[in-house]
Amino acid sequence: MCLNLSYHSKQIEASTVMLTNNYEDFSYLSSSSIIEYKPSHISLSLVLEERIKSFKILFKVYNKTILQNIDKNLFIDANSFEIERIIDNNLSNAIKYGEDKRPIYINLSKNDSLIVLEFKSYGKAIKDKNKIFEKNYREDIAKRGLGLGLNIVKNICIKNNIKYSVSSVDEKNSFIYEFIDNNQ
Repeated sequence: MCLNLSYHSKQIEASTVMLTNNYEDFSYLSSSSIIEYKPSHISLSLVLEERIKSFKILFKVYNKTILQNIDKNLFIDANSFEIERIIDNNLSNAIKYGEDKRPIYINLSKNDSLIVLEFKSYGKAIKDKNKIFEKNYREDIAKRGLGLGLNIVKNICIKNNIKYSVSSVDEKNSFIYEFIDNNQ
């Protein structure tokens, strides 16, 4: 019997990325009432690009392609760890719930006085758009997860006055985040 070590090492590396993401979520949950996550002036463009790179092995292992359109030099006032939580949870959900061999779209652009971040993937339509951000809510209980990620995202958005929304159109689920552009 011959083992494909390259395949197994990629699986292990992908599992490590998912575990790290879960650890960071739990760390944030347990510390957010104690630690003040102070905002600073950060490049949302660079943070997004770095997080996409850190998920690269997951895209490969789970047979996902990324189509990204990231405007350069878009800055916001926020805590980078909290922004990473928003990005990571959306990326991991797109991987987990998106259809195989269908692209995941990531767009970051400026629209007047707003900076808009959008994650779009093909998959089953979201049934309850009002509950999707609630703690412990999962539409597909067959998939791994605790139903905490989008609740973390919601709480970060509320804390930082980030407008968030979700839509399902033509087998595409979109999660949209709007940041006020303070650089005008």
